Amino acid sequence: MALIPFPDLENLEPEGQRLIDAFVKEHGRPSPLYAMMAHFAPALRASSSGYNLVMGKGKFSRQFKELLFVAASDVRKCFY
Repeated sequence: MALIPFPDLENLEPEGQRLIDAFVKEHGRPSPLYAMMAHFAPALRASSSGYNLVMGKGKFSRQFKELLFVAASDVRKCFY
């Protein structure tokens, strides 16, 4: 059982709701870990700016970037 409840993404505090809505509009459904940060807007804001830097337009395709995320998670033994 989780110690922190999964947030209802439709009923968040205003800043968290704005950040989640912006993420959904640009990237689609957030991962559960990303959504959990909606409980603390400063963490969500920091994560959002970093995510946008990495996943934004650039030389590599989105698919390649996602594969890098998966590979890095596997190497670090992160099951999220």
